[in-house]
Amino acid sequence: MAVVYGMTLACKLDMVKGVHQPGDAYMLALYGVQATLNQFTEEYTREAEVKGQGYTAGGQALSGYNAVIDGARAELGWDTDVTWKVATIRARHALIYNKSKGNRALAVLDLGQDCASTNGPFVLTLPRAVIWIG
Repeated sequence: MAVVYGMTLACKLDMVKGVHQPGDAYMLALYGVQATLNQFTEEYTREAEVKGQGYTAGGQALSGYNAVIDGARAELGWDTDVTWKVATIRARHALIYNKSKGNRALAVLDLGQDCASTNGPFVLTLPRAVIWIG
């Protein structure tokens, strides 16, 4: 099954239950083209996660938690780019998950193409709203 972009069903349920909070540790992990992440992904997985110099399993911490109302829509995002300063990796997908809450999956991202770095920076700029309701 191909990667499907968007909020996971687990995240939708967790939001209704009030599981995810501003002070939690949110992470972004990178995955190769062979990943099978989708709306049914419930937790962070190491299956098909990228490997390479400068990348640690589990990915990077997200910072700049930003929850806002835009019109009739509630939006959640992070204000800071995710950067691996010196890395040799190739990724096609990403998973945002909450490390503080049992590695619960929030969103699956498709980078649109294979993105790579060779012994240099790998920078991922997230959209203003990664998750939205409404």
